[in-house]
Amino acid sequence: MSPENNANNRILGDLPSVLDEESRYLSGGFHHLEAYQTILGYGEAALPELLDSNSTLSAPRMQLVIDIANEIGKPIEFEDGIKQNYDEVNRKVIQWSIENGYREPPTE
Repeated sequence: MSPENNANNRILGDLPSVLDEESRYLSGGFHHLEAYQTILGYGEAALPELLDSNSTLSAPRMQLVIDIANEIGKPIEFEDGIKQNYDEVNRKVIQWSIENGYREPPTE
């Protein structure tokens, strides 16, 4: 196992799982959750863990990536009309994360 995947080196610990659990029944308002705010505070350093090997991101993780991207001056550009399509937004966020080196491309 590479060092970056070692659980002891993960800066967020269980926070992504806590966020997923706390937001399970929410359709929005994720930014009010303590786990969301804590992860957001880690900024760019949180991106690899938020993006780790999930082919589909949960809505709060996707929003965190978008918020962090904006904060670090690398906003994700969405085509007109895409924001109403969850799958297309998810695809674009994952594409951005690969292009910017926060996630490995999928292996075939």
